[in-house]
Amino acid sequence: MLSGNLEYLISSLPHLQFTNVTKHRNRVHGLFKAYTLNEETSSLISILNREAAKYLSAEKTRLFNEIKLDTIHSSEFQNSKYRVLSGFSKFSLRLKTQLKSLRDSRKEPPEMANTRINTIVLEDANPLEQEILIMYFKWQELEQLAMGHYSDFEALIAYKIKLLLMVRQWRFNEKIGYEKYLDLIKTRDDGQ
Repeated sequence: MLSGNLEYLISSLPHLQFTNVTKHRNRVHGLFKAYTLNEETSSLISILNREAAKYLSAEKTRLFNEIKLDTIHSSEFQNSKYRVLSGFSKFSLRLKTQLKSLRDSRKEPPEMANTRINTIVLEDANPLEQEILIMYFKWQELEQLAMGHYSDFEALIAYKIKLLLMVRQWRFNEKIGYEKYLDLIKTRDDGQ
């Protein structure tokens, strides 16, 4: 790893794109694995956390390590002094609330549905495509929030969230997901 400040770390990280192309995924994995001296047990996120800790204060390291997609909408992140983190946290909570409202409105008769909520266009996609589209909305919001941040802590926060989104997408397996979906439907049909 290069010695120096956060600028060196950020410039040495692989470029992330919102894509599930195998070549890009393998390139990102390969570059991150180069940091580990071929340790097979390290996840991409743990490698990033470990490398970032070399350049961050104890408080920033703690905050950085706590950033996860499943807790990103927590009040700690919403009230963060870091605009990228607080903005993305608030956006994620709004999106989560809108999606819940959209799903609830689908249970109502069409004449009762709130048309304003249905501005999130997910209707014509299967569940996997919908999830990828939601992640793309998050990616786009993050791009906007991170504008102007290239080599500071906020840029590193944006990078980590993007990496979390990509790792999540790279874990999707259409065949396994479809099998789980069929099992879920079978369970409901069987009444169990």
